[in-house]
Amino acid sequence: TPKLAERIHAIWYCLSVTDYERSITAAEQKFFGACDTKHVPVIVLFTKTDVISDIACIELLNKGYSFDEAQKGMHAHGVQMMRVLQAHVQSALGKCEFPPNGYVQLAGMNTEKGDSTSLLKCTTNALNEEALQLLLVSTQKTNIHLCVEWAVKR
Repeated sequence: TPKLAERIHAIWYCLSVTDYERSITAAEQKFFGACDTKHVPVIVLFTKTDVISDIACIELLNKGYSFDEAQKGMHAHGVQMMRVLQAHVQSALGKCEFPPNGYVQLAGMNTEKGDSTSLLKCTTNALNEEALQLLLVSTQKTNIHLCVEWAVKR
């Protein structure tokens, strides 16, 4: 539909990280392999990424680290685990006929300190119409940094 208010502007495709060792599902392969979203960008969101720290800690304990060592190393190991997971998903979905336009990792979104800046940046950059980009950025009263950054880019 030509009416701006009645169109879908972006699709956020959520992948939960709670099952870290998951493979790409048939539904995901079908969506990215057969669903031509035309001019609507699709962004993959890795949700609940804060759980990776716990998984990393358990992995380190299973490798023989003491509890204190595992606690100290779990953040860095978790970051590395997320890199590996994202690379795996990007590799698999990147081979599909209609790959995602971007990838974002979200953590702590169930708290007041949850930060969606990376999602807003990725979404803004993925939008294919400058009017939509301006609309999204201009509504971000709580994220003045994004407004200024985007204005400088343009």
